[in-house]
Amino acid sequence: MLRRLLLSGLLLLVLAPGVAAHIVRFPRIVHLRFDAEELGVGVFLQKHAGADAGRMRTRFDHDADGRLAPVEQEALSSWLAASSRVDLEVTLDGAVLLPEPVPGELSLEVDDATGAGDGYSHRSVHTVAVVLLPGVHTLEIADRPSSPRQLVPLRLDLPEGWSMVEARAEGEATPLVQAGPRTWQGAFAGEGGRLIAEVEVPPRGGAEQAGALEHQPE
Repeated sequence: MLRRLLLSGLLLLVLAPGVAAHIVRFPRIVHLRFDAEELGVGVFLQKHAGADAGRMRTRFDHDADGRLAPVEQEALSSWLAASSRVDLEVTLDGAVLLPEPVPGELSLEVDDATGAGDGYSHRSVHTVAVVLLPGVHTLEIADRPSSPRQLVPLRLDLPEGWSMVEARAEGEATPLVQAGPRTWQGAFAGEGGRLIAEVEVPPRGGAEQAGALEHQPE
């Protein structure tokens, strides 16, 4: 369920006013969404038709037959899922989170041919199981564009009842601003930077100690 919500949210961010008009500037978009006991990290990639797209398709055409067979598409999808997170780091209460990898969704524009240089897009969602006890927690997201001329938009969704106590930015990052009832958006530019969000989790009626972070057993 969380994975479907993240994929839908990524699409909404891609099509949001002001973003769709400049989609070429946003070849990568990041989406973080908290659930009750889980954090999902979604990444959307867009490579438009051109020489770069053609070279990438050709690189994964292992049998050189001019087309990407299903197994070759899977290899490309796995590579994109891994490479899209090279510069992305998510830290919660000082602990670096290492989301569990899952297969992404690769969409090839036009067809599976390699020679025409047609574009492609890729969506992937990684999750990490966490339980945040009542209190204020510090979420930090560090990232950078692959080129100083690009921007990497970021969307953060919080569950109902959670609140943003403070949001700030370091380096070449745009501070998070509220874009909906439980949604905040920011961006990374130039050489990248870090977004810091102080998030408050409301009491759940128990006698739990506020401020602790527990990792769920696998």
